[in-house]
Amino acid sequence: MSAMSSAGVPGRVARRVVAVPLPSLRVLPTPARTAGTTSFVLAVVLALAVGLAGVLALTLALQQRAFELAAIRQDVLGLAEQRAILQADLADREGPARLTRQARNLGMVPEGPPVFLDLQTGRLTGAPTPAAPPARTPR
Repeated sequence: MSAMSSAGVPGRVARRVVAVPLPSLRVLPTPARTAGTTSFVLAVVLALAVGLAGVLALTLALQQRAFELAAIRQDVLGLAEQRAILQADLADREGPARLTRQARNLGMVPEGPPVFLDLQTGRLTGAPTPAAPPARTPR
């Protein structure tokens, strides 16, 4: 039991605690603000203000362009509708129904079955019939 320490734990040797003097602590005065700190804060605030103004200007410019784009799209839709109307009118003017109406207004009548003349023999193929007078339509 000679290996027992004074604490009563077998296998451990008692160690002696030595007190080390700690340095004395004292309160230091708060450092005064220097011109460098104030100018840095001012520079950061100024940079933020310039950045916000730039973002605002960019947003306003984009908004204006969006309004212009919407107006142009409305114009394009109107022009596309007008084009469709003009194309339909052109198709109506070029169609055979319009040609038939104009011919009847001029007094023309539809022809009957065709008749062919053989120039070598002088014979007619088909039965020639006179055209019927146009029907009068009230105007």
